[in-house]
Amino acid sequence: MTDADNNSTLTCYDGDGHVAQTVPPAGVAANTLTPANCPSSYPADYDPTKASDWLASDATLHTYNAMGEVTADYMPLPAGQTGPPNYGTCTAS
Repeated sequence: MTDADNNSTLTCYDGDGHVAQTVPPAGVAANTLTPANCPSSYPADYDPTKASDWLASDATLHTYNAMGEVTADYMPLPAGQTGPPNYGTCTAS
């Protein structure tokens, strides 16, 4: 999605059509990301706790259960905070 200032946000979807990862404009620009960078399918071993599964350090990742309900959101730490891990987690109960 591109806003009026030509800033693009990248949204990647899993095989069930759920948002799996969202990269804000700063991450898209810094990493020269395009929709082609989104995985064509999210493998069974998709793991937001692995840095290699993040398209950009400022991305937000989501996981779902078999019923399509969000089980966890993973987001970058606020400015000034450091890890490990280098992300915060919000889990659904």
